[in-house]
Amino acid sequence: MTSTSSDVNIEDIVDSPISDQLAMSTASDGLADLQPVKLVSNMSFKQPKLKVILDVDTGIDDSHAIMLALAHHNVEILAITCANGNVNVDLVVENTLRVLKACGREDIPVYRGAERSLLGNTSQFENFSGEAWNTPVDTSVVQKEHAANAIIRIINNFPGEVTVVAIAPLTNLALAMRLDSTVGRKIKDLYIMGGNIEARGRVSPCAEFNFYNDPEAAQVVLKEFINITILPYEVCRKFLLPWDFFDIWTNAGTPASEFIRRSVLESAKPARVAGREGYRSCDGYCMALVLDRSVVHSAEPVYATVELSGQLTRGQMVVDWDGLLGQPCNALIVKELDIGKIQALFMLMVRPQYPIPVQQQSGYFAQCPATQSQWSSAESSVLPQACLDAAALLYDTNNNSSNSIGASR
Repeated sequence: MTSTSSDVNIEDIVDSPISDQLAMSTASDGLADLQPVKLVSNMSFKQPKLKVILDVDTGIDDSHAIMLALAHHNVEILAITCANGNVNVDLVVENTLRVLKACGREDIPVYRGAERSLLGNTSQFENFSGEAWNTPVDTSVVQKEHAANAIIRIINNFPGEVTVVAIAPLTNLALAMRLDSTVGRKIKDLYIMGGNIEARGRVSPCAEFNFYNDPEAAQVVLKEFINITILPYEVCRKFLLPWDFFDIWTNAGTPASEFIRRSVLESAKPARVAGREGYRSCDGYCMALVLDRSVVHSAEPVYATVELSGQLTRGQMVVDWDGLLGQPCNALIVKELDIGKIQALFMLMVRPQYPIPVQQQSGYFAQCPATQSQWSSAESSVLPQACLDAAALLYDTNNNSSNSIGASR
């Protein structure tokens, strides 16, 4: 590796905090002089891997979360557990296997979970179109153990170490709690994409889909798990990936990018034709903030629960902003995101190789002067190398945070 600083060697860079790496390997007078830090893939990094369970109902944006987690060597996916949600649980399993096959990671264990909500209801939301969802898969590789049992076993094997990323209805987690009442307090962190904070619904006037699909499960999880971070639906609505970014991201010329393109183009067309300013990937955003806590611009600790009986509001997340219920805070609600950092992370998802350790990747990809001329042009079917290099910047020089991947609050 060639450094821009004559008195720095590669050992110093690898052993130093990420926040110091760019300082040693770049000039000090701003983004115009930044050079990407390139690290070879066979290096050993001292940072321990983040142990993750992904609980999914794989549709389209679940696939982005899975691919983002797979894209980083410092994430160890212990299990992908599947639940009824966007589609029925058997199709969730098949779609998950399709994503893993496209990424060459069929070694990741997949578990079939809840077929229905705790009260026995089913609710499918997503209609799939696109070539990516029609490829055949071998379902014989699915683990025989039920997802809820797998969650219990893994968390008990690694108490205090496992981060659960829940981007589906919360049925599997609630079942795990009912089978082992201690499991919710043995996790490291729980990240939930779900719920709402402005009573803006998606499948009902007041409820977000994941909570609406199993309100009882959501209530159990909010009551009995610890270290909960919630990314609500309305926040995802406000922070969009610009269409010029979307065009580059889906035409990067790599297998991962090709899978994304084939899976998402048809579903994205209506929003684009309707004039929406960009594309959103709610579950992908959730995984991004797991990987880099500085993606969160603002958040607020609150007491949150779920409405179970309202005729019009069943499934709505109730947030006690002013402490009127006198309950202790049980969740951190994300209120604002840094969409520039999310773009950088999403570009790492479609890089040909993933040699970069996950620890506060950010770097304002879209703002890097080296990529400005190419960033605005999405006509090429192959992503400009300068864009990939810019995405590889590990840290923005204006951000001195020392948070690391999966850092607890």
